Amino acid sequence: MRIISVVFTARADKLDEFRAVLLAHARDSLDNEPGCRQFDVAADPNDPTRFFIYEVYDDEAAIAAHQASEHFKRNSPRLRELSVGRDRNDFVILPGGKPKR
Repeated sequence: MRIISVVFTARADKLDEFRAVLLAHARDSLDNEPGCRQFDVAADPNDPTRFFIYEVYDDEAAIAAHQASEHFKRNSPRLRELSVGRDRNDFVILPGGKPKR
């Protein structure tokens, strides 16, 4: 399984719109992509402009399907416009653990 984590810094004057687009993107990913197992959105309680997303996909093909989806093509450019920073990380889940979800 593959994990993508992203920390966004939203534009302070666009917080409500950023949050709405990000949450819609998470819902669309979970509802429409069989290979998307998890898409959590979190907000920094000490900085209203910072958001963290944690995505879990079956494999590289599931990530490619995510990036080819209509909602990704619509939402990804919009999220970039509504933010001033983005830090993405990619990980592979190590075998031997037992996921709860």
